[in-house]
Amino acid sequence: MKEIYTEIEINASPAKVWEVLVDFKNYPSWNPFILSISGTLKKDSELDMMLKIYKHKETEFKPVVIKCEQEKEIRWFGKKALGGMGLIEGEQVFHLKKINEFKTKFIHTEFFKGLFLPMIWGSISYDTQIAFENMNTALKKRCEHLV
Repeated sequence: MKEIYTEIEINASPAKVWEVLVDFKNYPSWNPFILSISGTLKKDSELDMMLKIYKHKETEFKPVVIKCEQEKEIRWFGKKALGGMGLIEGEQVFHLKKINEFKTKFIHTEFFKGLFLPMIWGSISYDTQIAFENMNTALKKRCEHLV
């Protein structure tokens, strides 16, 4: 198993960060990683999203929600065939940690596994890390602008 881990401090309450995270219809206006997303944030629901991982082309992704705890955490799990190389599985987590009434630590991580992961990790890890960091920075700007 491999992991990508990012975090950022946002000068906004967990409630405000949550509000932006679950407002799927506005993702196209601010999110450079998840270009669009639809579906219901409840356990076992399938989401439909379009992703852009850094320099790669846009790709459709249909993960299943495995946890949604208001103002605290969203988790989804998905599988993807990568360029004929085989299957990769990932569990993506958005975790909101309250620092104080007006500040939140946003932890964005993904746990990867799959038979072909060792062969492709070098080609996907850096770009995915950048995509997560870009999303985190955009989320911070969006939340702080709306405060």
